[in-house]
Amino acid sequence: MDFVSDSLASGRRLKCLTVADDVSHEAVEIAVDYGISGVYVRRLLDQAARFRGYRAAVRTDNGPEFASRAFIAWAQGHGIRHILIEPGAADAERLHREVQWPVPRRVPERALVRNPASGKDHDRGMAA
Repeated sequence: MDFVSDSLASGRRLKCLTVADDVSHEAVEIAVDYGISGVYVRRLLDQAARFRGYRAAVRTDNGPEFASRAFIAWAQGHGIRHILIEPGAADAERLHREVQWPVPRRVPERALVRNPASGKDHDRGMAA
């Protein structure tokens, strides 16, 4: 898991959380929002686990979202080992190269941000 950032033509920043399966190299989740907290990450992973189950371990860098009390409590509560990687590791960057497209400058802002729990545009309930 890692983040990619970009900005809209208006200058507003976007964050993209990319979650990839280390074995299949499949993109499990890609969340786009104006801000993504540890609580947001936790809810997104719970949603993914409904379809795939909880993994034995997750690999992240030591960014604030992954060092948050919410994320650490989530991992410990599910018995998930948290493995830290070096920022800029090649395997994390591979998916980012695929994700960084010029869409934020071409698509209307309201079409980019969607709450995965409710499916409603501009529902910021998960970002805290």
